[in-house]
Amino acid sequence: GIGAEGYLIQDRQGGGVRIAGNDERGLVAGVGKFLRTSRYDKGGFTPGTWRGTSVLAASASYIAVPAVMRYAVPEANPSLYFGLSLGITFPLNILFGIPLYSYVAKLVLG
Repeated sequence: GIGAEGYLIQDRQGGGVRIAGNDERGLVAGVGKFLRTSRYDKGGFTPGTWRGTSVLAASASYIAVPAVMRYAVPEANPSLYFGLSLGITFPLNILFGIPLYSYVAKLVLG
């Protein structure tokens, strides 16, 4: 199978595109990927050309942490958890996480 939260985008014989998800979240991710890689302009809609299989393998917990911490630990200092989640985790994910995830995916998928 595709894997939990996985999706598949492929061309259909005779035209069209097939987007399949292993579950609801995978389907939503697949539709999102297709729409993000497509173009919309005055000439109309141009479908994206990305085809393949993918699995959601990471989360943006640095976005959710501040909201959760506010209720889970009311006495916690917001400047600490906002600063750590957005000031350290986010930039590290951008600088190191995404290239690392891409490299591992290429090793695994060939």
